[in-house]
Amino acid sequence: MPPTKDITKLKSRLKLAASTKSGNIHIIPTWSKWAIKKEGTKRVYSLANTLEEAIESVNRVKTSKKIIIHKKDGSILEN
Repeated sequence: MPPTKDITKLKSRLKLAASTKSGNIHIIPTWSKWAIKKEGTKRVYSLANTLEEAIESVNRVKTSKKIIIHKKDGSILEN
């Protein structure tokens, strides 16, 4: 079992990753559109017809720290 200090650090990192305060925006493919949602939330912020439209929409808002794009196979597109 890892030391308590390591467990506490891990919990802190996981909590930050799931936090809505992280500011990251995810662009996720759906069956026919691209969903835009804030990290740590279940609710979709917006839908776009194409990936390009989704990226433009996020860039217009300019509130995100990082844009994370998910490919249709579930992997993350390096950007």
